[in-house]
Amino acid sequence: MKVKKWIYSILIVVLSTIVLVLYTGFNGNPISKFIAEKSLSNHLEETYPDREFRIKEGFHNFKISGYEFNVVEIGSGIEFDFTMNGDFIPRLGLDGVRQSQLDRRLMERLSDEAEEEMTTLLADEINTLKRIDVNVEVLKGQLPNDVVWDKDLPFDNQLTIYILLDLSDLKKEEFFHIAQNVQEKLNKEGYDYERVIIDGNVFENEQDDYGYVKYALGFHKTEKLKEKDIKEF
Repeated sequence: MKVKKWIYSILIVVLSTIVLVLYTGFNGNPISKFIAEKSLSNHLEETYPDREFRIKEGFHNFKISGYEFNVVEIGSGIEFDFTMNGDFIPRLGLDGVRQSQLDRRLMERLSDEAEEEMTTLLADEINTLKRIDVNVEVLKGQLPNDVVWDKDLPFDNQLTIYILLDLSDLKKEEFFHIAQNVQEKLNKEGYDYERVIIDGNVFENEQDDYGYVKYALGFHKTEKLKEKDIKEF
């Protein structure tokens, strides 16, 4: 009888833990929310010391395993969106104030120029290259309007690069070899990037612009690539 009660008690604890974990994953909890809000408050004080903000009620977003907050600037009344990713070790995801200060027209032009340069750099070695997208962030007034793309421009955020490959006739090992070559080439040429994401897609026909993902791999500049890290779909 005691054994049955002991087993029953264990089952209750296990089930309660599972329910709590699932609930927290979707709805958050007061502790993680407090930590996220405190981290956001510190970010605002350190990044915008001459401006005053009030953090409004935040809510949990299970898709980012973190919290979204509306932040009001005192004086102007302007609201900004912020996200803090991660439930217990929050890190800044979206900074709405910074987003409002971006020079999007200049960013678009510099991105196009960077993509053209990288395409020329990689096309000879990667004959399956379909597209390169480069994310460049420039604040208003940070650079002259007539500035020309150069990888040594003083960006305060590193580049993020997306590369799309036609993988219709390639195997996993070949995809991995291409990823290694891309990292080596970008590093050798001195590109300062935060992350590169490479998708190997299969295309049904010539009119198919996107296809479907077969392999995907992301890496940082100094990361040692491993074939086991490739996501296979």
